[in-house]
Amino acid sequence: VLQGVMLVERVRTYGGKLFQLPRHIARLQDSVEAVGIAWNRWANFDLTEVCEKVAAAALETVGDGNDIGLVILATPGRVHGTEPTRIVHASELPWKRLAQWYMQGQDLVTATIRNVPNECWPVHI
Repeated sequence: VLQGVMLVERVRTYGGKLFQLPRHIARLQDSVEAVGIAWNRWANFDLTEVCEKVAAAALETVGDGNDIGLVILATPGRVHGTEPTRIVHASELPWKRLAQWYMQGQDLVTATIRNVPNECWPVHI
């Protein structure tokens, strides 16, 4: 995190259930390996279990019928370290703000900053 290098995967719930969590984790695993972080270093870390526990705790704090978004972050870890850093964060979905976007649209801006070249980050991630 301190290096500003991280991969992000977002998952949300529908009716209190994480949507296609195995597919999200598989995509994160592919991305982690594509940038040279060894996924097998996560052998003692059950990401599915952690995501389910974080989601369950977050769902307890939101009202009935509300859903949450789950953010999974992966970094290479500490400088000169051997373990990647993993963060799982949940928050209630901002339905009022989203409703405005659906009803009124959302302004978008085309950035003038060039994207990172494919030689730095594989385009499929």
